[in-house]
Amino acid sequence: MNDQLKQNDTTPDRDDLAAAYLDTLPFDPYPVQEESLLSWFTNDHGVLVCAPTGCGKTVIAEAALYEALQTGRKAYYTTPLIALTEQKFQEMQVKAV
Repeated sequence: MNDQLKQNDTTPDRDDLAAAYLDTLPFDPYPVQEESLLSWFTNDHGVLVCAPTGCGKTVIAEAALYEALQTGRKAYYTTPLIALTEQKFQEMQVKAV
C-alpha cells in the first residue's frame, strides 16, 4: 500500500470503510458488485470491472470515491458521455452533503 494509505490515528481501517459504505446503500449489492467491492477493499490495487449496462458498475466507482473522501485522498471519476458525467456529479454532490 502506498505511504498515503498507511494506517495512522486518523485514517479509517479499510474494513470499517467497506462496512460504512455498504451501510449507505439503500439496497443489497448484486453479486458482481459484492465481488468487485470485496476486491477493492481488500487489496492495494485498483479494480477493472467489465459488465453490461445496468449491472451496477457506478456503485463500485462510488465506493472508491467514498474511500477517497473519508481518507482525504484524491479521486477521479469519468464517464463516456458529458450528460452522464453531469448527472453523476450532481447525484454525488447530494450524497456527499
